[in-house]
Amino acid sequence: MSRVRYIGAVLLTTLILVFALQNLGSVSVSMLLWDVNASVALIALGPFLVGFVVGSATTFIRARRARTREIKAGENLAALQTDDRSDPLTP
Repeated sequence: MSRVRYIGAVLLTTLILVFALQNLGSVSVSMLLWDVNASVALIALGPFLVGFVVGSATTFIRARRARTREIKAGENLAALQTDDRSDPLTP
């Protein structure tokens, strides 16, 4: 992990901890048929964590697809180069 990312992760973690410690009060949240009593920090950080997980999963999937395309393109290029060498009309 680069130094900049490490510093960014430490700062973000510190900010999240400060936010959580300053918002320990309990509130009631009602949605459709259920009611939940939880701290403000949990209610605010919940969507953040869900977004983090969804964003990370999306990034992982896109990177994997790009890597797969890169491997297939390399295989296709190698096949084309092999076919090109076997052509008797090519100098």
